[in-house]
Amino acid sequence: MGQVLHGGASGTLHRKVSSNLGSLTESVWSLVIPVVLAVTGVAVCWPGRVRAWLLVRGYQAVPLLRPALSAIWLTGVLGWFAEDSGVTVPAAAFPLVLPLTIAILSSLPPRSAGARPAPVNEDGPWVSSASADPGYL
Repeated sequence: MGQVLHGGASGTLHRKVSSNLGSLTESVWSLVIPVVLAVTGVAVCWPGRVRAWLLVRGYQAVPLLRPALSAIWLTGVLGWFAEDSGVTVPAAAFPLVLPLTIAILSSLPPRSAGARPAPVNEDGPWVSSASADPGYL
């Protein structure tokens, strides 16, 4: 912040941008991470629209799952752009988060045959269906 206030931030910003771009060209697999991050962000924010029904059921069964996954996703995205490490920040988070999410979703009770999940709030992960209900309080 001091460099921004005193006008010396251009060197730091140039270093961060070139480091982030350099992290994308380290290997072929580095290019997969932004795609996975974008797809994951869409699935976390709007699971009903991408037909991720198990995630919709998980959001209904575990109320803190949506805010937790949203916060982890946002941390990965912000870490990608804020750190000199680039795409290694979200790449380091996925091996920890994906098995945990799979374990949570696989522990859900089976749903009855032919039953579709209840509608989920599509306003995004930051608006709960309870707060959107005018009769909530």
